[in-house]
Amino acid sequence: MSRPSRVLDIARYLVVKALAGRRGIVEAIYMYYTGNGSIAAMAHRLGVRKHQLRGYIQRVAEKAGSAKEARIFVKHVAPAVLRVVRPIIVDGGSVYRCTLCGETFTHPYVAEIHVSQQHEDVVERCIDAVIDELMKQLRPRSST
Repeated sequence: MSRPSRVLDIARYLVVKALAGRRGIVEAIYMYYTGNGSIAAMAHRLGVRKHQLRGYIQRVAEKAGSAKEARIFVKHVAPAVLRVVRPIIVDGGSVYRCTLCGETFTHPYVAEIHVSQQHEDVVERCIDAVIDELMKQLRPRSST
């Protein structure tokens, strides 16, 4: 798997989480890979089990090919996701509602599946926006 496809896989993973109203998970993955938080403390803050959060972190490493590569990719991709992606699933306590079609869910994982399967066009637009954001960062600034 080439680097660009690994970056896209990580971007898709984080975009779906953000669209499904799980920005905290994206933030926690970012904090973990930048060395700014422990899994136990972040899991407690998010109200998830620490082995769940560890699983999310491990999936990113698998998509990247290694923890070292994940650290490099997440350092750039996660902030772009957090800047450009607005959730389409809102949490009303224990019920998640899609703002695009009105469907409701009682579990965040089901909301993620809904986003990735029913709103693929939105996911793709968000990935494009994230990649555009990353490309802007990589472009050399012209001196005027």
